[in-house]
Amino acid sequence: MNDEIEDEKPLDPAIEAVRKRLARLMVVSIGIMMVGLLAVLGAIVYKTTGRAEISATGGTFVIPQGATVIDQSLDGDRIALRVRDNNGSQTIMLFSLQDGRLTGQWPIVANMKN
Repeated sequence: MNDEIEDEKPLDPAIEAVRKRLARLMVVSIGIMMVGLLAVLGAIVYKTTGRAEISATGGTFVIPQGATVIDQSLDGDRIALRVRDNNGSQTIMLFSLQDGRLTGQWPIVANMKN
């Protein structure tokens, strides 16, 4: 085994320079990969623990008497209901899921200008 070590000759200076450049490139590449991995892990931790969960435990959305819900759309902690009242007019009502409170209301009117 000592004979094998003694038989190794030093590398040519040009090949040694290429080896050093490749080693430096490998260190930089591994560093970039580690930073990317830490960023992904940080994003996962942030998404799983950084925000309070919103729970709709049940509640009541108060719409006008005799009105019917035509459509609904859920977005985060809000729900939008499109309702039609007895005379046929429609309104969009925005409610908070946390407490069932009405946060906005928009009547839908037809544009009569043609």
